[in-house]
Amino acid sequence: MPLTIDDLYILKVTDLREHCKTEGLKVGGNKAELIARLKEHLSPAASTVHDAGTPQASPSGRGGRRGRGRGRGESPGAEAAGPATAEEAKPQEETQGAKAVVDVDVAEQGQAAAKSLEDATVEEKRTPEEAHKEEEARKAEEARKAAEARKAEEACKAEEARKEEEARKAKEEARKAEEEVHRAEEARKAEKARKEEEACKAKEEAGKAEEEAHKTEEARKAEEAREAERASKAEEARKEKEACKANEEARKAEEEVHRAEEARKAEKARKEEEACKAKEEAGKAEEEAH
Repeated sequence: MPLTIDDLYILKVTDLREHCKTEGLKVGGNKAELIARLKEHLSPAASTVHDAGTPQASPSGRGGRRGRGRGRGESPGAEAAGPATAEEAKPQEETQGAKAVVDVDVAEQGQAAAKSLEDATVEEKRTPEEAHKEEEARKAEEARKAAEARKAEEACKAEEARKEEEARKAKEEARKAEEEVHRAEEARKAEKARKEEEACKAKEEAGKAEEEAHKTEEARKAEEAREAERASKAEEARKEKEACKANEEARKAEEEVHRAEEARKAEKARKEEEACKAKEEAGKAEEEAH
């Protein structure tokens, strides 16, 4: 879609510079200078469009000014060159004042050729008073245009200052966000290091506890071995004592048997002796009886 003068005030500075570069114009300057440069470059096409739908100016010049007011933005050519989509035609709140100035300038540029012919036609018919009034009106119009241009430039500067402030705030917020991310990363690293240190300490403590448990187990096994050895020795001593006691009892029993045998033998000898004595006495008695 071809670029129109109405589109200039809704474009960004970067877009305006891109269009200047495309048209072979100088790309330096602020937004107002870029708009003026492109507007001057596009003015022949705009004049042709607006001349097609603008009535002829009256000799007094006031009718022409009224005609320019009526024809502003209403010609079929201007509508055909307007935005093609609702998004492109959407009004920009921050550029409404500046765009109103453009409407007047475009209409007046469209009337430039007609006004030149009008001025050439009525130049000879004007009286000095009319010439003075026309000059005063021209100066007032130029002053109005200069004021409107200053307002447009001030609006552009204010818009640029607002955008710069927003960019500064966005940059500051981005910096703060980056600092927050950096602090969060540092905290995460510190937390990770702390957990790793705690894990290392826990591992060392687990190793020490395992070593202590191993030592305790070794000591317990050694103590059990000593206890088993002592129990074995005690058992051996007990068995030896029981064996000694059994031997002593066996010896005593043997002695008892021996004493009993001796007593039996003594009793047998005594009985044999008594039997011998009784036999001798019986022999003696028999002898005496005989």
